[in-house]
Amino acid sequence: MVELIAGEIARASAGEAYIGAAAYRRLSQALEPHSAALALSLCQGGEVRSDGTVGIVVPRNFAIADANLDPQRSTFRVSYDPRSGEWSSEASAGEDGFDGFCAHVWRIQGRSEGMAARDLLAFIGAAYLALLAEGPPA
Repeated sequence: MVELIAGEIARASAGEAYIGAAAYRRLSQALEPHSAALALSLCQGGEVRSDGTVGIVVPRNFAIADANLDPQRSTFRVSYDPRSGEWSSEASAGEDGFDGFCAHVWRIQGRSEGMAARDLLAFIGAAYLALLAEGPPA
């Protein structure tokens, strides 16, 4: 099992990650209950507001030119509602879903959407490997 997961992580890191529609739906459903905590982990200094939405301030990567981002801004506020999956940003109109939220945050940070998807899969895989290494609960 560990070898299979390690192989998938290696392929994802090499840019060869592929996830079909059914697997993508299962991944989205599995992440949904944890999306608030995961959203907070994308940037330091995030907060869960009294209405349940998550707010983060995303630092911009100036090494990457992006015509959709104001060149004078160094940070962008992004909000995410884990109940509905909707997000909004000072940089862009939001799309639904935690995956779209992650892709947007990582785009501000200078990653392409494909890089963001590969990174998300690699991070999930690394977390799963860490759980496997701990062994079953006593």
